[in-house]
Amino acid sequence: SLKQSIPCAMPKFQRQATHANESDILQLIDERFEELEETVALARLIPQIHDRLFDVEQMLKRLEAAGPEVKKGPQWSESEPPARIVMPEDDETTAWEPHVELQTRSEVDMKDVPTGLSPRSMAAHSPAKRKSKKITEISREKMSDVNEEILDTQTNEYYSFGESTWDLVMFIGTGALGPFGSFQTLLLAVVNVLMQVVFVAIAYFNFTKPDVDETSVEDALRWRRASGHSMWSYSEVSKESLAERVCKLDKSLEQSGIQVALYENIEKYLKSGTSGLEGYFTGQVLCIVALICWYLMVAKELSHALALLRGVLAMPTGPTRIDTRENPFTKAIHYRLRCVAFRRKVFSTVLFGYRMLAAGVLVFVGTFFLVYTVSVTELILNAVALGIILDIDDLLFDALATTPGRHLVHQLDALPMPSLPRVRGADAKSVFMSIGIPCLTILVYVSMLGPFVGTLQEVSLAMCGGNLGFVWNVDKRRVVLMAPTVGGGWEDQDATKVYAVEEGERIGHGLEQADAKYGVWLSDVSLVGDLTTLS
Repeated sequence: SLKQSIPCAMPKFQRQATHANESDILQLIDERFEELEETVALARLIPQIHDRLFDVEQMLKRLEAAGPEVKKGPQWSESEPPARIVMPEDDETTAWEPHVELQTRSEVDMKDVPTGLSPRSMAAHSPAKRKSKKITEISREKMSDVNEEILDTQTNEYYSFGESTWDLVMFIGTGALGPFGSFQTLLLAVVNVLMQVVFVAIAYFNFTKPDVDETSVEDALRWRRASGHSMWSYSEVSKESLAERVCKLDKSLEQSGIQVALYENIEKYLKSGTSGLEGYFTGQVLCIVALICWYLMVAKELSHALALLRGVLAMPTGPTRIDTRENPFTKAIHYRLRCVAFRRKVFSTVLFGYRMLAAGVLVFVGTFFLVYTVSVTELILNAVALGIILDIDDLLFDALATTPGRHLVHQLDALPMPSLPRVRGADAKSVFMSIGIPCLTILVYVSMLGPFVGTLQEVSLAMCGGNLGFVWNVDKRRVVLMAPTVGGGWEDQDATKVYAVEEGERIGHGLEQADAKYGVWLSDVSLVGDLTTLS
């Protein structure tokens, strides 16, 4: 058959790609046809113009022979000659409608053409010009209302090569990249794999276990019952227990800084003390959004990997060959992949398998990474960091790919792909992704995020739940003494002490010790303790 006789024949399902600028191309074709029609029309009028000039020359000779009494000027007919019509300018788009009906025949009688016309306007009287239709008009006539059947029939799938290391890897050893270009591209692919492996390993061994778990609840209870209300942790200045100051996020604490940071992150995540619209935008909601975005990024990566594999496998098997062609309108050179060797198809399948495995591991590690992040700020940064891991191949291509390699993937025509099964306008891939991503998100919420949020609530309750305004102490008889705290110590401080401390802050900065008015300065720190005990 003819297909068998032609090496690397294109598959049956390949059709001309539908470009976004098709209307511009059709408009350009119309303009070219208009120029050709004007040229042809003027060429057809040349013989008639020659005859017209010959007739005028004969009339002038007869006038000279007849004498002065004969009417001057050529007599076209017994009726009045056609009126002179003012034509629009050549660059105007408004069509000219003649007042005189012209004959519909293959040639134009020069008597019917008004005088004073430009060559472009004279070309408008060509029969071909009047009868021909523009390409865009023909295209509009062929169009009909788009329905499900038409769209399903005319929809074709193509894979467009992009700025990715994985796309460029497919052309290693083809001769288009050259030996050094192929080696550099192979090196980029190896670096890409190593960077992904390093990230996955670090994330797996460090971020797959939560920082806040059941032991954190027990630790919070121990802290509160041992230090949170202990008399030795009571502040004489603020007149509050340590638990009160921690739960108020008092940044002046000299101890329990870990508890303050933990409780602050938990409260920003849960927003348990807020009401109204703000109470709905919690860290839990942010985590769900981050998970969905992460799954969508992985789905995009898988979609590109699958499209590349489908496009390569759909190509005819044979020695890998890339043809060149020139766009007749833009004069740009494009490349077309005509054949793909069997070994390269096997390599493409192996590459797709690796990308599938990497995507699965990244989904697993990224899910733990996002779910077990308590800080809202770190949650946003972690989501961005995960996206960068998937874009390593693009970053390597943009930074280190060779110039011929960039040109090759930019100018390569899209690969046609066999369409996936479609049912009532929905294809298998979109349906699978639309169902799989929500189901995976719900599964993660039920099994991981929901219990983790419950643990955070328990830790928050253990640290700051119930009564906070009391302290305890044990005397020598092992009797537990308890007393309430009144608070408000910051407002009831001795004014003399406050002034003395403020005065001490200015010593050496415009004030000398001898000029102090509210405090007595001693020569050694030990004397301060001794004199306080003696007093």
